[in-house]
Amino acid sequence: MNSLIGIQTTNEILQFKDEIYATDTELQRAISLYEENETDDGPQLQPMVINWKTVNGRWNEELFLQFLAYAEEQGYGEGTIEGDEEDEMREMFYARVHRMVGVINANRPKPKETPRQTKERVQNRNKWVLAMNRRNTRRREVEIP
Repeated sequence: MNSLIGIQTTNEILQFKDEIYATDTELQRAISLYEENETDDGPQLQPMVINWKTVNGRWNEELFLQFLAYAEEQGYGEGTIEGDEEDEMREMFYARVHRMVGVINANRPKPKETPRQTKERVQNRNKWVLAMNRRNTRRREVEIP
């Protein structure tokens, strides 16, 4: 899925932040028209463009179906994905999208926030998260026999 989007890690989704955070682009208008059943020009698998504003909408469902067909072509599920495997793939697909939405929302500029303020806020939050994780990773270093 990452290769279809053009990323390797979740945080790399931010390389598309200009498009994601924009409010009225040609692509967003096309997605809205598709979501509202006003056109049949749906998404393409490559490059995969996710609808970040309506995660459980028609656009992303069509992307999932295309991704499912792609997975079958690649040999996942011995070439046929049905029943439980399809449910598992759906769960994995949408969980991945929701993780990326979390990264996008955490890095979204606040109203009236300059790019510099956004960068500082994100850096401070990341430092805090690392400090909290560091505290937990050292719990088992000293053990009394």
